[in-house]
Amino acid sequence: MKILVIYATAGAGHRRAAEAIYDYLKKDTSCEVKKIDALDYSNRFFKYLYSQGYLFVIKRLQFIWIMLFYAPVNKISSFFANTFRFLVNRINLFRLVGYILKEKPDCIVSAHFLPNEVAAFIKKFYKVNFRVVSIVTDFTVHPFWVTRGVNEYIVASEKTKKEIIQLGVKEDAVKVIGIPIDEKFLIGFDRKIIAVENSLDAEKFTVLVVTGAIGVGPIEEIARILSNNNIQTIVICGKNTMLLDRLTKASLAGVKPMGFIDNMHELMSVADVIVTKPGGLSVSESLAKKLFMIFISPIPGQETANALLMQELGVGVSIDEPQAIADKILELKNNPDKLQSIKEKFSTISRITVLQEIKDEICRSGGWSSD
Repeated sequence: MKILVIYATAGAGHRRAAEAIYDYLKKDTSCEVKKIDALDYSNRFFKYLYSQGYLFVIKRLQFIWIMLFYAPVNKISSFFANTFRFLVNRINLFRLVGYILKEKPDCIVSAHFLPNEVAAFIKKFYKVNFRVVSIVTDFTVHPFWVTRGVNEYIVASEKTKKEIIQLGVKEDAVKVIGIPIDEKFLIGFDRKIIAVENSLDAEKFTVLVVTGAIGVGPIEEIARILSNNNIQTIVICGKNTMLLDRLTKASLAGVKPMGFIDNMHELMSVADVIVTKPGGLSVSESLAKKLFMIFISPIPGQETANALLMQELGVGVSIDEPQAIADKILELKNNPDKLQSIKEKFSTISRITVLQEIKDEICRSGGWSSD
């Protein structure tokens, strides 16, 4: 079976989800699997605008993002938004259309709504048929995900399923399975060993602070407050080298600043609580590692919805003020029984069989054919 996994680099979550399912699928020798970034098949300007423009808007001009996110909810604005989006994507992604026609995949697995639109266009205008499985990478769903031509949607929760059905998708085309995360987040690590390897104290109450590759949020202030409360704090600064430099020079007691890392799964095994942005992948990874989540600097729309659902489930909370964040952490530190009771909820929310279940859905019958 020939499978093409497609994502778009607009934030890291879509790529990480695509990589997780790709790595799992390629273990099966009966599958021919390829993974691509849809934006690699566009022109340089479109790719830059789509990826870097997204980061700039959510960091500097969130009011514009709010307008863009909620515009398709209204029927009139939705018509114009979808028409404009179709024309722009059609003009800039003709190379992706050519690539898919050349590869003739039996199934396209999309980890972003952009490939859904391209696949639907090919099905309609080139009169070919193939399966399209779309993996929604948040705990809410935006109308952009819904495209005629997608055979099946894989979503993270019953709430997400209800949302996508309300957008016009048939109930039997929606499967509640979860968001795919790398298998390494499902592995149990020895806390003491990981602590020693990273120059940490395994016996200390530990907080992991991480807010994405660009390191947004009041991270420095949070670190200073936690340092004054005798809490071991790992701060992931990502690509924010200025923040990393300031925290390193500050030499705060109990605070370990780190830059861009590739062992998040290990550091999560040392932590008791995580302070993070509520991206779909970050939430799913935290659920797998049974970490209580304190959310900061959410992107309006999908991330605020993710945070709200976790709060409803009792495994996370959104807090804006650094001192209030520290107070919540101290509350959990001083009440280990309460924290343990919270951790017991995770086993009913997170599923360790997500990758296998997604693979089973992808590998169902159906493949490339001409009408």
